[in-house]
Amino acid sequence: MEPLFPEIPADLAALSDDELANLLSEIETAADAVFDGSANVGERTQTEVVAETTAAVEAIEQIRAEQDARAEQAAADAQALADLATRIRPVAEEEPADPDAPAPDGDPAPEPEPEPAPDPQAVAAAARQRRPAAVPAPARARSAEPVAAPERRPQGTLVASAEMPGMQIGQRISRQELAEAMMRKRRSFEGGIPAGVEMEKHTIATFSTDWSNVPERVLGNDPIENWDKIQAVVGDEALVASGGLCAPVTPYYDLMVVSENMRPVRDALPTFNAARGGIRFMAPPVLSAVTTAVGRITAAADGLGGTNATKTCQTVACPSQTEVDVAIIFHCLRFGNLGTRAWPEQVAQFTTLTEAAYARTAEIALLDAMAAASTAVTGAQVGGAVNTLLGQLVTAAAGQRSRQRMNPERMIRAALPFWALDLLIVDLVRQQFGRFETGDADLRAFLASEGISPWFYQDGPTGAGQIFGAQGAGALLGFPSTCVWFLYPEGSFLYLDGGTLELGVVRDSTLNATNDYTIFGEGFENLAFIGPESLKVTSTVCATGEVTLPRTLSCAVGP
Repeated sequence: MEPLFPEIPADLAALSDDELANLLSEIETAADAVFDGSANVGERTQTEVVAETTAAVEAIEQIRAEQDARAEQAAADAQALADLATRIRPVAEEEPADPDAPAPDGDPAPEPEPEPAPDPQAVAAAARQRRPAAVPAPARARSAEPVAAPERRPQGTLVASAEMPGMQIGQRISRQELAEAMMRKRRSFEGGIPAGVEMEKHTIATFSTDWSNVPERVLGNDPIENWDKIQAVVGDEALVASGGLCAPVTPYYDLMVVSENMRPVRDALPTFNAARGGIRFMAPPVLSAVTTAVGRITAAADGLGGTNATKTCQTVACPSQTEVDVAIIFHCLRFGNLGTRAWPEQVAQFTTLTEAAYARTAEIALLDAMAAASTAVTGAQVGGAVNTLLGQLVTAAAGQRSRQRMNPERMIRAALPFWALDLLIVDLVRQQFGRFETGDADLRAFLASEGISPWFYQDGPTGAGQIFGAQGAGALLGFPSTCVWFLYPEGSFLYLDGGTLELGVVRDSTLNATNDYTIFGEGFENLAFIGPESLKVTSTVCATGEVTLPRTLSCAVGP
């Protein structure tokens, strides 16, 4: 079995800070999976899971203690360096001011404020610089006119590109050298452009402007800061208000995104790399396939002999082969060059939305494959959602263990929509007693006690109605009236990963003509069912809070 937690080195001190932090993150992630029931515990008993988790928690405490010790040592080392720096260049102390001396305006001198203690790292840095003491400049006469500083300008640089003949990339060139190089490059095209090529672009040189020496002329993402920079140049006289709101309002360029590209279905399944584009396997037989291979003969039948004592033998046929190929899931976006430069926030926002849409398409495809490989059954509503859903989960798991003669300790996986726990909580809140005494952790613990390890998908099979619709004006939308969930022995489904081919930015003559570019990519994946049985259960549910259904009693009436 695969270990539940990463291997813990015997000597944590030998790890670097980054290695220590990464190890801590991996152990905490694995621990969260155990606590929420999504970890693949295999055939471990609960006692074994508790033992491994206890060791992992102790390792987390040791790692945190090691990190604290390193932080304390670093602080002590910094203080020691600062003390050594002050011994080489002591901090100059100002002569105390005469408290009785009058202030320049004739008022008593104010009480001196206590100076804060010097920062040890700042003192050490100052000592390392070894700068000579500054000589104070002579005071300027009050009547002297201020001398205007010359306006700073950005620096432009012309450098050679890869296709410039006779020059190295990045070498500074003059305009005369640029003209000569362009003529040499043009003469190299005398053979003409190859057939089928609509247009070619060859970069000879690049002219760039360095704005680092004039940061006050660089506009960034902060509109208020940009406004201050513009006002510093054009002056307050540029806009004259005559009442009301005449100034342009502050622009807001960001675009809010709440959609994410999470993949709970993929992450809940054992993953294998389908380097050859798919997988071929034999469909596993189930226990009911064994018919005449096993029998029983009593002593009396054996004594009679003949046909009474004949032993049967079952011929095993070759199982059929199943082949699953990976499918292609692609994404493609086209942006304008100018729009990308002027509004990068839109590119980032729509790219994030596309990633979320890609994840939804891929997850629905996996759930559709699970549905196709599963036996479709239905479950009627029995009281509230808690009675219905939990009762049917336990019943279906018991039936699966009985049919397949499974070990009672073996975990069975259940895949439910992410809102299933919320549905159960609402049903509990609507009950008469103990409405707020049960939470998500209690529901997960109950399922775990019944040998059921749940995980939760974000989308839903095609046409199953597991995604909430758009909320319009009027009545609040409730939970879907049916809950579609899957139940199968652990390891029945495999996620086939054929790799990802990201082509990045695509340009061609057509896009260049319209000043556009394309971001294109695709992935290869699918799902293979190798297990003996999987159920797709459609349960009718409603969070009514009913503990039991009302019953009509029929009693005989006496004379």
